[in-house]
Amino acid sequence: LPSHMDLQAFVTAVADLDVSHSGGFYVQVGAHKQERRFLMVGDGAMALHQYDLDHGVEVPQGKRRSLVLYFKPSSELCSSSNAPWYKDTSAGGDADAQYLLAGCYSTGSCGVDFDPMKAESWYKKAAKKGHWLAQWKLAAQYESGRVSQNVVAARKWHEKAAKAGYALCQLRMAEMWESGLGGRKDKRIAMEYFEKAAEQDDAEAQFRMASAHAFGQGAEQDTEKATAWLRRAAELGHAHAMGALADALARGRGVARDLQKAMHWYRKAAATGVDGVSQRAAEGLR
Repeated sequence: LPSHMDLQAFVTAVADLDVSHSGGFYVQVGAHKQERRFLMVGDGAMALHQYDLDHGVEVPQGKRRSLVLYFKPSSELCSSSNAPWYKDTSAGGDADAQYLLAGCYSTGSCGVDFDPMKAESWYKKAAKKGHWLAQWKLAAQYESGRVSQNVVAARKWHEKAAKAGYALCQLRMAEMWESGLGGRKDKRIAMEYFEKAAEQDDAEAQFRMASAHAFGQGAEQDTEKATAWLRRAAELGHAHAMGALADALARGRGVARDLQKAMHWYRKAAATGVDGVSQRAAEGLR
């Protein structure tokens, strides 16, 4: 579960029902993946946190079962979708509350009407305070033209969040430097951003790194590095990487030839249902 904030709850309680897994509940204290702090919330322990805690779940091994309880200040609020606490704290200058209030206006939830203009205004207030999630959302608003399209402004805000270490914006900046959207074009800088996002386990960035090394476009041609990046992306569920890794294993390209493992990845690729990938994987299974 990616890092997020609980939009509809004033306070959340989390407890693991077993401890037969690695990882688990974490607090995101900065934009970069390395800035995650895992907390033990099992064996009788419980985490209580307010709505403005950026948190998530990562379980590398095993399965996690948990109990999650959401609380609001009154029974009346519990029976509605209203979350009135955001307006007062936002007006007081709290960046997290401003980001969340923007999300309410963006979706027409928490007891406010759908209003993209107000959403953009509150995202901008939080973004100017260095809130990387707000910077990402504001950039997305400018790209989509939900209120007014401005790819130059979108690139500016993506870059701020990318420099803070936010992987999604690092990937988007890589694509923008590669295409020249909203500013200059530079494949060398694009590859630097692709690699930064890939090191944070962004599967699309890992697939792009694999392609760069496979064809020698923007990076040295190296089939072993290409296959290593394919494996990382495939293990994260990237459909195209699964199919390409299966091909590499079947042909011994950048890795020892292994038809059994190739069949494993062909089956997983076929099961994705992604157009082009499933059909090609099915051919590999014949």
